[in-house]
Amino acid sequence: MSVSVLDGGYLAELTPEQRERLGRMSKKADYLLNLIREYLDRPVGLT
Repeated sequence: MSVSVLDGGYLAELTPEQRERLGRMSKKADYLLNLIREYLDRPVGLT
């Protein structure tokens, strides 16, 4: 399930606290995904 489905209120309305937490979780997930992509894109042999 994507963040946009939850944030869009398709399942139920979110409270302001839930919306804030969802936003933080989404930002952290994006950060981790970018970190993994950077690691995987590094040339072999570099540490």
